[in-house]
Amino acid sequence: MKIYEEIGEIYDLSASSVRLRYAAWLKDGDDFLMPKLKGRKMGDGKFLSDEQEAEIRKLITDSTPDQLKMPFALWRRQAVQELIYSRYGIYLVITAIGKYLKKWGFTVQRPAVKKPGQRPAQVEAWLEKEYPEIQAQAKREDAMIWWGDETAVQNSPNQLAGYSPRGVTPIVTGPRKRIHLHMVSAVSNQGAVRFKVYHEAINIERFKDFLMKMIQDAGGRKILLVLDNLRVHHGKDLQPWLEENKHLIELKFLPAYSPELNPDEYLNRDMKSRMSNHTMTSNKEVMEGRVLNYMDYLERNKELVQSFFSYRHVRYAA
Repeated sequence: MKIYEEIGEIYDLSASSVRLRYAAWLKDGDDFLMPKLKGRKMGDGKFLSDEQEAEIRKLITDSTPDQLKMPFALWRRQAVQELIYSRYGIYLVITAIGKYLKKWGFTVQRPAVKKPGQRPAQVEAWLEKEYPEIQAQAKREDAMIWWGDETAVQNSPNQLAGYSPRGVTPIVTGPRKRIHLHMVSAVSNQGAVRFKVYHEAINIERFKDFLMKMIQDAGGRKILLVLDNLRVHHGKDLQPWLEENKHLIELKFLPAYSPELNPDEYLNRDMKSRMSNHTMTSNKEVMEGRVLNYMDYLERNKELVQSFFSYRHVRYAA
């Protein structure tokens, strides 16, 4: 509520801390406002019992805050603080929460965003049946498994971040005009990479051009290329060409809305992160040069390409 935010600004507290303390006052009355003795209590120095620790750890491992009807997107220290108070009536300071989380082996991590249309049953079938069948086919036909994806690169300040004094928002000058590049790429778990950059959006002809490059570089070995379900990958006009060249290349498709299962998705993330370290440019040739320099670097760095297979959701493909 806005009132919590306003009170928090006065006393330099977060809105969740104000809400938590107000709930404690409603429960315990003025006794909650009495000063507490500082320092640990005599005994084992623990605030939570072993049973309470086990329960809290299981809850934050198996559930998200919204599943427990709490107003948080992820488990942050304030959310765990509120969970402990709601369960046991024990109010722990934020630093104590941090120590417990460290003790339990929790670290701050960026979330993987799951697409809302994803179907868990399809993902399970892919991991347990469909991909093992692709592996068996590759072994049977002496084929190579590749993972492909498309991405667009633009001169946008959205990815930028930098240090600034507290309360002072840094300002950058935006580009004079928006420019876009489009790239198709593919990676293998042996650390190889293939790519082509286009000035126009990927259509069937450009996608087929990339597939022909892959065939040319394969030296006669068949390619099993795993892709997402982008419309161009299923294009009706592409099917005759694929049928004619099925002895050289065959397309396989990930479950719908499952980009986290594609190792090439992590290449795109890494590239965009590195692009954001440069000053913005309105020169398409300069931006294209930066993309090509990064991809050329990848072609020489098999270890970095293989690291894209180390993320939790794509280890199955490593």
